Amino acid sequence: AIQSNKSAATASYESANSTYTSYKSWYNEKYGNVSDAEDLAAKVADLQIQVNKAALALTKADLSMTTGSTSAEQKTESASTGASVASTELELAKTELQQTVDAAQEAYDALRAEIEEIKTVVLEDGMVYAPCSGMVASVTFEAGDTFEVTYNPITEAVQEQALLTLTDIADVYVPITISEEDVLDVEIGQQATVTMTAFSGRTFDAEVDTISVESSRSGAATVSYTVNVRFTGINTQQMFEGMSADVTLVQAQAVDVLYVNTQCVTNVGGKATVLVTGEDGEPVEKQVRTGFSDGRFVEITSGLQEGDVVLVESAVQQ
Repeated sequence: AIQSNKSAATASYESANSTYTSYKSWYNEKYGNVSDAEDLAAKVADLQIQVNKAALALTKADLSMTTGSTSAEQKTESASTGASVASTELELAKTELQQTVDAAQEAYDALRAEIEEIKTVVLEDGMVYAPCSGMVASVTFEAGDTFEVTYNPITEAVQEQALLTLTDIADVYVPITISEEDVLDVEIGQQATVTMTAFSGRTFDAEVDTISVESSRSGAATVSYTVNVRFTGINTQQMFEGMSADVTLVQAQAVDVLYVNTQCVTNVGGKATVLVTGEDGEPVEKQVRTGFSDGRFVEITSGLQEGDVVLVESAVQQ
């Protein structure tokens, strides 16, 4: 339509221009430069106006065609872009749908494998075996009960029901609380001893297994940390969850050394002395060198021998 308008305007312009040229030639041939031929001059002027109008129409038609062509190209590009976006969205939707299907298929395959495993066990001897040694903590179902395993395709979660719960007693732990002032003196692998009310007179060996980095507050200004102590002995088969226990963390220790009660040692002027029974039965003061002490007992590194009778000062005064 735009091309047609341009062609019509061009034809009109060419026709008017031809008419103008003819009249002008005729006028010049017949009248030359006669100025009083007003009617012919008016006619020529009118024809000139028509020529100008035709030229203006031609210019408008050409501009309209250029604008229309640009608009058409823009619409074509916009349509192409829209089609590309739609194609991308379609591929994305197909990919997401395929992922959902794949996840559901994987969950289905896993459940089928578990069912087949259970069937195999039942067909063999009818026994279900635990993956580890332990103690039965609770039983959820009784003989004849039914249970379901459901799958949520949105969250991809499998909701299972436990038949029974086992407690692994291969490793027994005791959680203790350590204040922020003392927790820096605790380290992984540090030795500990445990005494339990249920096992009177017995001491169990243990060690620090984990130290929590997340604090807990029991009061406005009290900050503490949980430390898990693991038994290292083998006599844990009769221990039950929730039993009371007292834990002692060993900061330092001396093994196979000579030691005495701290009350037997007197420190004066940087010298340590003890009272021993002399050959005549009277107390005799001896200078000794001390080592490690736990507050109750102190190590004697020199000055005494195993078997020496050491006196407590308070007893001597009596």
